Amino acid sequence: MTVAQMEQPLTTTPPQQLPGGDETILIIDDEKMVRSTAARMLRRRGYTVLEAEDGESGLETFERNEEEIHLVLLDHSMPRMSGREVLNQLRAGQSHVRIVIITGVTAGLDDFEGADELMEKPFSLQSLVGRVREILDSP
Repeated sequence: MTVAQMEQPLTTTPPQQLPGGDETILIIDDEKMVRSTAARMLRRRGYTVLEAEDGESGLETFERNEEEIHLVLLDHSMPRMSGREVLNQLRAGQSHVRIVIITGVTAGLDDFEGADELMEKPFSLQSLVGRVREILDSP
């Protein structure tokens, strides 16, 4: 299932087989459908999810909740403040939170210095949930 098909019911993997957790995840993405659908899926797996619709509100949300946030899912292309700018500000603040850049542009992790992971759109919701758990479990 791709991001464009996210409103469709999941049928390939029963939800009970998808990994979950109790960590807090911040999703910063200007595409409401992508953000809200990913948030809903992660919440169903037990995560606490904070949402921000752009880079500025994402930074504000992060600053207010930094101690609780374990992972940031950060869209690369956003108006007003790009994902790269948000990434640079998070790292300039000496934050060690894990950051995953979500991009529709073919790129390598080297293009996003400071990010921990890169996920290319479109991605399935199942792969998102699985990757989130792998990233949170990695040293």
